[in-house]
Amino acid sequence: LPQLGALIEELKKVAAAHSVSAAQIAAACAVNKGILPILGVTKPYQVEEAVKTAEIVLSTEEIASLEAAADVSGVSSIQFWESKME
Repeated sequence: LPQLGALIEELKKVAAAHSVSAAQIAAACAVNKGILPILGVTKPYQVEEAVKTAEIVLSTEEIASLEAAADVSGVSSIQFWESKME
């Protein structure tokens, strides 16, 4: 999936800055935008990572860079099943 390269690289860059995984950054980006992500977890460590994800605060610049990379990759950052958290 070479078209996802820009998005994956940006996720890795932001993840390194926060010392977390790229998957945690993807979920944190949704949470930081007020979206409740649907996470699939089957192992205890995944539950622990999901909890830690809620504590990640991304800057406006980081969110903008992730959204720009998603646009370049042709990926919608909000899916039809996601709804705003209230």
